[in-house]
Amino acid sequence: MRAETGERLMARKMVVFSDLTGKEIGRPENVAQLRVLQHPELDTPVRLDVDKYEVLNLASTNVELVTLELVIPDTPPERIVLTVEDFGKLFQSGNAAEALKSASQYAPDPVDDLPRARFGASVAQRSAPKPATAKIDYSSLEHAGTPHRGRITENEKATVRANLDAVNDRLREAGQRVIDLENPELVAKYDLEVLRQK
Repeated sequence: MRAETGERLMARKMVVFSDLTGKEIGRPENVAQLRVLQHPELDTPVRLDVDKYEVLNLASTNVELVTLELVIPDTPPERIVLTVEDFGKLFQSGNAAEALKSASQYAPDPVDDLPRARFGASVAQRSAPKPATAKIDYSSLEHAGTPHRGRITENEKATVRANLDAVNDRLREAGQRVIDLENPELVAKYDLEVLRQK
């Protein structure tokens, strides 16, 4: 309270709770962010509030990862990240080290002959404004069943189940893989067991 005017001073305190533990993060300097850039349950990146002491061990975690790009005819390339151990399990004859030594080198085709920027973008790509990309609604009949990254929502599964013939016609016309009821992986992915049994 101010002595001369009798006014009360007001203050607000922001309280932050850890998204990992639910506990209050007592000191503002301990509030850290954990940014989840990709996860099967996410369509866009998210930020988690955490106490810096809850995640200090993450920085020292030393997991060796292999980044792959899976290219299957008539589907867009898909980026996959595996542990070195899981990658090694893919090789049923021989081992990963031998296969990698004897494999032919792969170099992406250059987009153009312009000088490359520090992270691979050409001068033209750096200076051109990036177009805003609209989010694709994979639960619509227009896009349901189209191979994509991210999880398949219940709405997309329902659209595929209700319109399997139309979805497959569209996929076939676009030169993409169709959803075959004899393919157990696709049946499980789109919850099509009921249709498969008919």
